[in-house]
Amino acid sequence: AFSEARKDGSYDTGPKFLAMRRSMDKGATWEPTTFIEDDGTPLDGLSLGAVVVDDETGDIFVVYTLCAHYIHCSVASTMIIRSVDDGTTWSTPRSLSKE
Repeated sequence: AFSEARKDGSYDTGPKFLAMRRSMDKGATWEPTTFIEDDGTPLDGLSLGAVVVDDETGDIFVVYTLCAHYIHCSVASTMIIRSVDDGTTWSTPRSLSKE
């Protein structure tokens, strides 16, 4: 399960983490929350877009946006991270906006 974890309140803007909880038994029990991405301290924090699992490889892709509300920034960036080990570790974020 994935979500945005707001650092400074319940507003859509502001700094956030990408949070994840894993279940290895189809939801009967859950591991503690882990934070897989930290956007720092921007006024316009990240916004979770989509989570996609490749059926053939099992790789997990998380797509999110930085600067979606254009608060103190002028260009939004679409980012992607990938896990090849069921969410245990994650790749360095890559900007899809530059490709």
